[in-house]
Amino acid sequence: MARSAPLRVLFHVAPAEPYALRFQERLHRILPADAELQLGLTLSEFSPKFVQSAEVLLLSPYIGGDTVKKVATLLPEMSQLRWVHSFTAGVDAFLEILRSHEASAKAPLTNAKGAFSWSLAEYAMGGMLYFNKQLPKLQQHKEMRKWDRFPMNCLRGKRVGFIGFGNIAQQTAMLCRAMRMKLVAHCRNPQTVQDSPFAADAEFCDSKGEVFRSCDFIVCTLPKTPQTEHYCDESCFSVAKEGSVFLSLGRGQAVDEAALLRHSDRFSGIVLDVFEREPLPEASPLWQLPNALLSSHNADLVESYEEDTVQVFEERLKEFWLLMTWVMEDPAPPKKVRRRWKAKVLEMENHVLNLGVNIFHV
Repeated sequence: MARSAPLRVLFHVAPAEPYALRFQERLHRILPADAELQLGLTLSEFSPKFVQSAEVLLLSPYIGGDTVKKVATLLPEMSQLRWVHSFTAGVDAFLEILRSHEASAKAPLTNAKGAFSWSLAEYAMGGMLYFNKQLPKLQQHKEMRKWDRFPMNCLRGKRVGFIGFGNIAQQTAMLCRAMRMKLVAHCRNPQTVQDSPFAADAEFCDSKGEVFRSCDFIVCTLPKTPQTEHYCDESCFSVAKEGSVFLSLGRGQAVDEAALLRHSDRFSGIVLDVFEREPLPEASPLWQLPNALLSSHNADLVESYEEDTVQVFEERLKEFWLLMTWVMEDPAPPKKVRRRWKAKVLEMENHVLNLGVNIFHV
């Protein structure tokens, strides 16, 4: 049985923005030929019929101050919503409103997981090398015209500990392994990643304090959740190995900045791309740390940013469309097809962030 109506996709974005037009062109190339795509921010910018029948909600890659409030005005009208996808990796700002409405609470939520991991992994390696090879000292000597053949450090054999071992950490681990570093991972569910090729030769540690105590480099890539707020705290920083390097690339809320400042002298280097409050206030003492390398949450803002995040969406779209096709063609498929169907559901669920009542009933 064929679909009786075209797939309707609502893209929550300011239509006049140049990037919105670029996204629109890319989306038209990958959506089904008869799909209907509309762009806008508020209810008044869409026809009521379109909002009520839209099955897919796309969230803009560039989030403004009132974006969440505007999305909240649309959700009560989106009774046919089957899938929400964010073009960013971070979706914490939307979770509460998505869960507060019946349709969006049931719809799978996927994000740009994996789109920017390689860039962040490169940044992490850059931060490690920056302090390991003592680049600030080299730059200072250049300015002083000072010739000093001091001993250089080497990453080989150093222990790198990961607080959280998701996609960003695993990509970073791949680069660290190439540098012959020793891998230590601390995560909530080790059994879910232990079979990953990225985790080969990794030592899993139940104690976050032990990671800080024993590792030469500590990389935090945790997302923002109630469970991860200030996960890297006084108990971690107070026992950190002297001369180690701390890097934070996930969400700033996972790091207790006050505790980090109190123990900043334990570290030879601190690399921060994310902060508790963004933009980082000019009055923040973090700016004054002599051993800190700071970036403006732009370690993942690469030239191919838009292309990369659309590519991830295209992969999720293929899974979604295949599942929807099966649903329409045969609501009660034979056992063989049902097994394939279930495998695709599980594949989709690997990318789903909130698994409430899944629309793909298996």
